[in-house]
Amino acid sequence: MIISSLGQKRELEVANMSQDIISESNSSAINNPSSNALIQINHHGFIGNWSGSNTSFSFKDNGTYTYKSEDYQASGSYLVAGEYEDIILLKLTYFAQHSGETYLYFRFNQGDTKVSVDNLGTFSRSTDVAPVASNFYMTNSLKYAPQYASESLIGTWTRISSDGQTIDYINYNPDGSFEEFNNQMVKIKSGKFSVNTQNKTITILISFDDGSPGIQIPYSTNSTFTILTSLSTNQPNTISYKNSLPDKLN
Repeated sequence: MIISSLGQKRELEVANMSQDIISESNSSAINNPSSNALIQINHHGFIGNWSGSNTSFSFKDNGTYTYKSEDYQASGSYLVAGEYEDIILLKLTYFAQHSGETYLYFRFNQGDTKVSVDNLGTFSRSTDVAPVASNFYMTNSLKYAPQYASESLIGTWTRISSDGQTIDYINYNPDGSFEEFNNQMVKIKSGKFSVNTQNKTITILISFDDGSPGIQIPYSTNSTFTILTSLSTNQPNTISYKNSLPDKLN
């Protein structure tokens, strides 16, 4: 399974760390503004059919979806992890065979007639569409653009081992939980995460549901917060890419 543009991504300069990460002590502040803050949810028309170049998405109001391309099909359920500005962030089950659940960014154009989906391309509205019902929103779903490192983490991260042989997929969820899968679609870890930031480094603190000892791993990040490079002194460093879908989902 080849990660999209992996060779080029390995050459990216990851030392150019973000100047915009706001300090935080943990993930409990994820999109939890004061009660006086005005929250505007756009409620993009989303339920319905979308057509791309030999591809299609269909979203139903019962929380299920289907995806079709020339050589691949997927179906499952969806939840909304965030809706802000022109973006809906969805978490789909059984979308890619490498993991049980995958995050995808859907970016709408001004008239909501087209949507760009990560590296899958652009889809045009092919039927009338309706907003997503509120009961399909995840706990602590993002209601504005990420301001903290813990919010920027939300999504699916692909982690490559130092020898390039092992691929893990980690979902960081808006409620502060995470799941980790490997490329055999085996759920190997789950638990809670929080984030500390100091200068240009973030540290992800992990506790495990199975009671294993917690860990703390420092990372550097690129300016767009799409690449994390571990900075552990006692383990080989790894590189993780955010929402980097395989070239071929199957």
